[in-house]
Amino acid sequence: MSFTFRCFNPDADAPLLHSWVTRPYASFWGMQSATVRDVAEEYSKIQSTGHHHALLGLDGGVPAFLTEEYLPPLSPLAGVYATQPGDMGCTCWSGRRKGRSGPASPPG
Repeated sequence: MSFTFRCFNPDADAPLLHSWVTRPYASFWGMQSATVRDVAEEYSKIQSTGHHHALLGLDGGVPAFLTEEYLPPLSPLAGVYATQPGDMGCTCWSGRRKGRSGPASPPG
């Protein structure tokens, strides 16, 4: 495995992420009925905050996962749990995979 990262591009990458977040395993995130446009708009908001960033993780150049980093005191969870100065939050989405060990699948 050889991972690289790039900034998530909401318009270009929304179809791929949509194919991941609307799967049954992603139901916790509440995007089951989201459209590609909904995903693009949500991630445009995330990328514009200045404190919440989304990065697409590539395995050998193939999209494999999405990771988000954010400042917990500025997140929707602020006040739900205690934070300390310097804390960072992180979320990671694992992309759809072919079989058990194949590369992540592009949309379609």
